[in-house]
Formats: sequence, structure tokens, C-alpha cells
Amino acid sequence: MTTIDLPELNVEQNAWLRARKLKPETLALYQAGFYEYAEDRRELWMPSYDNSGLPIFAKVRKKNNDDGSKNFRTEGSVPKGFGLYGWHSPNRKSYVLIVEGEADAWAAHQMLNGYMTVVSVPCGAGDAHTRVLNDLQRLESYERIYVMLDNDEPGRKALSKVLDVLDPYKTYVVYGTDQYKDASDYLKDNAVALFESVVWGAKTITPTCFQTTEERVQRALNFYTNEDSRQGISFGYQGLDAMMGGQRPGEVIAWIGGTGSGKSTVMRSLLNKLYHNGTKALYAPLEDLPEVVDIMLAQALLKKDYIHNGKADPVELGEAIGKISESVEVLLTGDIKDGEQLLKYFEYAVRQKGVRVIILDHLTWLAETSGDATKVLQEFMPKVKQLAIKLKVTIHLVNHLNRDKADKNDTEPTLARLKHSAAPGQVADAVVALYGDRDANELKVKMLKQSRLWGRTEVTETTFSVDPFGLVVEEGWDDDDKFDDFGAAVDKFDNIDYNQEAVIPDVSDAEENDQTAPRPSQKIPDGPPVEEPKTSRRNGRRVSKRVRDGSVQSEPETEQSDDVRAEDDEVRGDDNDEKGAGHNPAERPSGGDEGSPDPAGDEPPIIVPPLPTYDERGRCTSRTPLPGRERLY
Repeated sequence: MTTIDLPELNVEQNAWLRARKLKPETLALYQAGFYEYAEDRRELWMPSYDNSGLPIFAKVRKKNNDDGSKNFRTEGSVPKGFGLYGWHSPNRKSYVLIVEGEADAWAAHQMLNGYMTVVSVPCGAGDAHTRVLNDLQRLESYERIYVMLDNDEPGRKALSKVLDVLDPYKTYVVYGTDQYKDASDYLKDNAVALFESVVWGAKTITPTCFQTTEERVQRALNFYTNEDSRQGISFGYQGLDAMMGGQRPGEVIAWIGGTGSGKSTVMRSLLNKLYHNGTKALYAPLEDLPEVVDIMLAQALLKKDYIHNGKADPVELGEAIGKISESVEVLLTGDIKDGEQLLKYFEYAVRQKGVRVIILDHLTWLAETSGDATKVLQEFMPKVKQLAIKLKVTIHLVNHLNRDKADKNDTEPTLARLKHSAAPGQVADAVVALYGDRDANELKVKMLKQSRLWGRTEVTETTFSVDPFGLVVEEGWDDDDKFDDFGAAVDKFDNIDYNQEAVIPDVSDAEENDQTAPRPSQKIPDGPPVEEPKTSRRNGRRVSKRVRDGSVQSEPETEQSDDVRAEDDEVRGDDNDEKGAGHNPAERPSGGDEGSPDPAGDEPPIIVPPLPTYDERGRCTSRTPLPGRERLY
């Protein structure tokens, strides 16, 4: 290790020491002093020594700069692995105090009358944890380690990192008073007794993973009394709510199925329901174009086929996508390199956008494009679960199945067939399988792993079909006979109208059968009319049913040739599951005039709703429901 030559240093009393109320003998204990390099020109030298007592480098302070900033230079170089300043001072083996800066070490040592070994961070708060880590073995030889970094923003940030390094059982955090930043300030103000009291009154740190009795009681009661935590956000489908009890914060739900089983269709349908109840959601489609996703979400909302109809009204489409974007974020995933980057985007969406539900479609694609798929899934899944708990959100993960020669149509999905790794099934709180007969427009949903919290329910399967616009519709549920058997579920979800549909303002084009014609200027009212909700009773509970001011009519079915059907199948892509199960081209309405005609023959006005408001959890709190966006509860 390289050493340096020190000039002749003196510690005679001077104005600098008097201003700080430091005694010359205190500096002498740390072998620091002043070097007079010219008449009335002095530098303050603060050497650091190796274990053999030789100087290896020194911080040198000269007169402050003209702007008042401190003027430092380093004589020699700080060796790699160097720790804390001050070990060459007189040592007491019982207690050690870590402060920030050499002058603070001198001040603290003087005020404590040498009852502690006092060392300091030599190069500022920025690398304090590194300096502590370099001297960790020496520090842990003491019975107690006291830490008192500067009472400012850099000091507080450095303190949290330092505490992660030190042994919590012997570490005491010294929190000073607000009027003093550091030990030097206490000494300059003659607050010696106050300094001693805050040091000797320090308490040991408690790791954040431990709770007091009061905290445990409060957290448990908060969870029990908060319906969103205990019973979750409604799926918008009665069977799914009965099977899983809603979408609870901190839970991960895995959806598995073969190619074309309808996984992406179900995910877009869940987004549609989240939009209607005003819950902020994030959708990460890894193998779909975001703009295609937006169009498919809009056509499910408007009940119009935009994917296969190139002559539909683009203005109406844009307005619908604009409304959806208020609640549903669609992530641009083209530049995402790996799972770590994706998780950072998820955290940003929650913290900055108020997102409460995240859908990743799909996990298999991420694994296969990030290296060793099995290893990626084994490392990624625990991080996803940790993130869901940390941010208190629900995360949905779409997964593929391995091919099985005995089950070519993927009608018997099992946990053992999860593609690449069993990790999604092991880590997820619930695993849901999708399968069915696409030709018969049948999509079955079955629980392979019941929710860890809600698993007491005996309902494990429900059936859907897919409407011509890509929205799944639940089949075969009896509102009272099945759902009312699930106890607490009724408390949260009983007032939901699962059959409600969006009421979209009629924005038919100005010229009949000309969907590209410009819309004439129209008067825009202040807001949509709202009717009072009707109420009824079911099983002794009050149920709210929205009064809809209109209905959406589908176009009459038209006959299509086999060639057209074949072409539609190719567009839909039988090898890509994102187009969904049961998407029957024969049920698709023809092009042409798509709106519901107005009885009076006049085009109704465009209704521009007021901007919605949200609470801190992303829930829509608007008092006036938007058209096509009634709140479910």
C-alpha cells in the first residue's frame, strides 16, 4: 500500500478551532493539524493511516472558495477497499459511533469525553454503506454500533443503506434534533448535554419484517373489514366471482390453455369489465400489436365489428378508444428485453398511473424470448408474486400448455402440462384452465388450483360463449340458485348486475350507408342525462339495477360463402389463441349501416361525458356514470 509524506503539522489554537469550539488536543488525538505553507496561509490536513500507523492519504482543506463552498483536495489516493476514518484515534472496545465527516468525528469524540470510539465516513454520504461494509468485521467486534449521519436528505438516504449492512441486534440509530444537522453543530452551540442525551438514548433498530402486536391487529382488521382486500374486485362474471372471490390485491392468477383456447379473448373481456366498474388496469400484450388490441377492445365496447369491416366510422372508433384509455393502459411491449424490465414498467404503472390490475399476455412468450425458458420462469415467478404483494395489485398471467398426442384438441388441460416449467402453477394463488369446442362456440373455464384464500368453494367450472365482437358471455348461471350459496361472496357481489351492457350513444354517420362521410357540427350538451336507479330485493338484500336509456342492436345475420369463412379463419388465425374460442364468422354481422336507427329519423347529438375522477387506488369516483360505463358497485 502506497504511503505519503506529511508536512510538519501543528495544532495551536486559531480562529477556525475557536469558531467550532474544538480543542487543539482533540485534533492531536486524531493526528490531524494545520500546515502553514506561507505566511498567514494555512491548510488543514486530515490524514488516514494503515494498521501499522503509516499515513496512506490525507484530505486537505484550504480556505473556502469565493462562492462559500468548501475547498478540498486529496493528497495521495484513497486505496481500494478503504473503510472509515479515525481508527488510529484512541479506541474503546465496547462502543463505536459512526458519523459523517472528520470534523464531526472530532466534535463527537470531544463531547463524549472519549467514552466511545468515533469514526466517520471519509468521502461523503454517497458511499457510506460501502465504507461501512469494508470495515464490517472491525465494527462487529464492538458490543454496540451507534450510527449518526447528517440530518439532511443525503444523510437520511445513506442511513437506510447503512442499516441494511449492519447487524440489527447491536446497531443503535441516533436521531438528532431538528435544529442541528451534525455533531459539529451541537458543539458550536454548546449543546453538549443535549448531544449526550440523544446518543445515549438511541434505540436498536427493528427490522421491517417484524411487527408489533398493535400493528398485527391493525393490519388483520384492515384486511378483514376492507372488501377489496378480502373479497376483491369483481371479475364481472358470476361464475368467476364464485370460484375465486374476485381479484384480490397481492394475488397472482395463472390462466392456461392450448393454442386458440380463448385465453386472450378472456383477458380482453376482463379488461372490458374492469373498464365498466372504473378500475384502472394495465394490459401487456407481448405478441399482439397494441393498436390491434385497442380496436378489439373498442369493438367489444361498441358491439361493432371493426376488424373485418374497413368501412366503419373511424371517428366513432377513436372516441371509443379514447374512453377506454381512461381506465385501461395498453403497454408498448416491442422494446421489452426481459422480465426485469417488464416488472419495472409494472411498478411504474401502479405508482404513477394508479393501476390495480395487471394482465401479462403471455408469460410463455416472455420466457421463450429471454433465454433459457425454464430458468426464466423459475426466476421470474417469485418476483412477480413479490411485486403483487409489495404493490397490492392483482396480476394475471397467461400460459401455454405442452402438446399431448393423446389430447390433440387440448380439451384436458392439467398442471403437469404447463409449458417449460411448473413454476407458474406452484407460485400462482389460483390456476384456471380454458378449453372447449370452438366449432360449437363453447369455452369452458375450470379451476385446476383453487384460490388459497377462496378455495373453500365447491364451484370449479363455468361455461362461456363468444359473441361476434370478441366478448365472452357467461352461459348457464342461475343468479340465485348457485351464487347465493357462497356466504360472504354475496355481501360484496350480490348487487352486481352481471347482465348489464354498455349503453353507447348512437353516433351513426350523417349520410346513410356512407360510413366515411363527415359528421355535421352538432351541439354538445353539458353532460349525459342520468335516470334514478330502480331497486328491488332479492333474498332480503337490496339490489340496485341500472335503468338503461337505450339498447344496442346487432345487424341481421347474413349468409357467407365457404370461401369467405375460410378467409375469416385465416385472418382469425387458428394457431394464435389471442383471437379466442368460439369466434364464429357466421355469426358476424355484415357491413353497412351499423348503428341503431333513430325512431324520429334524426341523428342524435354526440354526447361528450365529463372527465371522470379517481381515488388514490384508481377507482372511479365520478358521481355521474359515463355512457356505457355504469359502475357495478
